[in-house]
Amino acid sequence: MYTALPHTEDNHAQEEADKLQSELEKSGQALQLPSWGKIWVRSGKVIWTIPSHPLEDFFAPPLSFVDETLDEKLNIFAIGALIFRAPNAAVAALRHIQNLVVLAELHKEFWPPNLPPPRLHLRELTHPAAKLKTAWRHIPRPHIEMLFRTFIPTIREQAGLKLISPISLNDMRRAIRKVFPNQPETQYNQLAIQLSAQLLHALLEGSNLSIEQLELVVDYNRTPILVGEVKRQATLHFRDCLLRANEKNPLKAQLIWKADARYSSKFPEGFSLSMLEQCGCDARTLVEVIGLQFIDIYLGLWRTVRAQGKPYFGISQEDLGLQVVTTTTWAH
Repeated sequence: MYTALPHTEDNHAQEEADKLQSELEKSGQALQLPSWGKIWVRSGKVIWTIPSHPLEDFFAPPLSFVDETLDEKLNIFAIGALIFRAPNAAVAALRHIQNLVVLAELHKEFWPPNLPPPRLHLRELTHPAAKLKTAWRHIPRPHIEMLFRTFIPTIREQAGLKLISPISLNDMRRAIRKVFPNQPETQYNQLAIQLSAQLLHALLEGSNLSIEQLELVVDYNRTPILVGEVKRQATLHFRDCLLRANEKNPLKAQLIWKADARYSSKFPEGFSLSMLEQCGCDARTLVEVIGLQFIDIYLGLWRTVRAQGKPYFGISQEDLGLQVVTTTTWAH
């Protein structure tokens, strides 16, 4: 078994990691770790325990976390993706859990031991009314800005590619009505999802991915929409449209979409600080959750900073780093 830390220069954390490793090896738990290992918290330090064998999952296909953002006031719709190699995604998740632990030490009400922490969601962090409904209400703005300045560099450093495709919301709506003039309003949502899938496919194609496979992780939306005369869950319709687009024009990288996956940006039921301290949490699960939170924050900040032309909550366009941005212009 191996151990890893968010920041390797932390001597106290290394001592806690050594103690945990000894404890797990003596109890036999080191042989029962899941394939991606577990994430723990001991004495305020986040530790990742990794099984010695097999290590194939650490050379698994890169993960692409996908989200979309829409702002009526700014007249913008954008779809984006953060692509991480598996070890980098795990390191990014470790660092975020460590940030949450630090905030919990500063503000006890923020993360009670037996409850999950609040998720990273731009509106819930920055919009006063939305913030009041979550535990982020216990965190003052200066500490929110400090959190942004901590995890945005993590995304910038650990994500191999940051892909964004923005379009004018009004232009998109006009294009749909022009191409499908006889479609009733009830069909609008399914057509918008179809176009979103095509935009993502074009974005991946334009990025010239030099990898053999790419696993997609998308926040699951169960909302039923009308596809023709049949109701279909929104995310499944998005998947169907994306895979059809790829059949017609295959990408260099094979797309992997696990058929039974129901990913969510919300922490899983039962996840808590006590759980991390006592029995750890499956690292792959936390990577999926936190990766989806990262793309929500990153895409939302990019949209807002781009529209305002100035920093937002202390984050500038330069802070966000370089992205591959593909702009689509709709013919009138």
